[in-house]
Amino acid sequence: MAGSSDLKGKPACSEGVLNFYTHTLCPYAQRVHLTLIEKGLDFQLVHVDLSEKPLWFNALGSGLVPVVELDGIVHTESLDICRWLEDFITGEGRSALMPTDKQRRAVAEKLCSRDVGRFSGAGISFLAGTGRSWGISRQHSASQRTSFENELSSLGKLLDQYGGPYLLGESVTLADLALFPFAQRFSIACPEWCGMDMRAAAGGNIGRWLDAMQARPAVSAASPDPAKFLAAMKKHMSLDFFDYETYTAAQLF
Repeated sequence: MAGSSDLKGKPACSEGVLNFYTHTLCPYAQRVHLTLIEKGLDFQLVHVDLSEKPLWFNALGSGLVPVVELDGIVHTESLDICRWLEDFITGEGRSALMPTDKQRRAVAEKLCSRDVGRFSGAGISFLAGTGRSWGISRQHSASQRTSFENELSSLGKLLDQYGGPYLLGESVTLADLALFPFAQRFSIACPEWCGMDMRAAAGGNIGRWLDAMQARPAVSAASPDPAKFLAAMKKHMSLDFFDYETYTAAQLF
């Protein structure tokens, strides 16, 4: 348990108000940011410099973003936070982000529990090529490309099956919010380093899904500027440069 001295300098938490500790360039934190906005929740965003983490933040848990705190209770792990926000923060004006239909809900759960990791892992590997994980390289293998293309094809089939514009039909779900931060980054990086127009994948379904997501106010509020983000990727040749370099909360927005 953290002592009072460990938490010195920690931002105050107002009763009934969520504190959202984040780095705005982290895709795991972005999915929580999207969920908070989509559910219409009031929250205080606290930007954490991951290159020089304050002691009070490390004392909250693992020292990783995202972290959500409400009335002294701390929640970690991005998908766990998103599920908690969906299951326990309910009431008037709170949008539901999981399908009520049992079959679609089961698909959404599968996407969130397994397929998100497969998709993000395949994309990270493809962009890294022969280099380090989360790095960017032009030296990728045919099998890395095939694995990523297969994941895009699987998403395209879902969009065909349920008619879009979102993965499970007309309404955005946690599955969209969990996948999108990674898809957004891959769509920016792939044309530059991999010679792939990801938007054209699955007969253009991926591009239509990305457009539908980009049109949402939550995505506009919680996403970096694509041109600035691409410039930063070029500078650092990495998708996770924010771990080693100080960026302010608004620098790439």
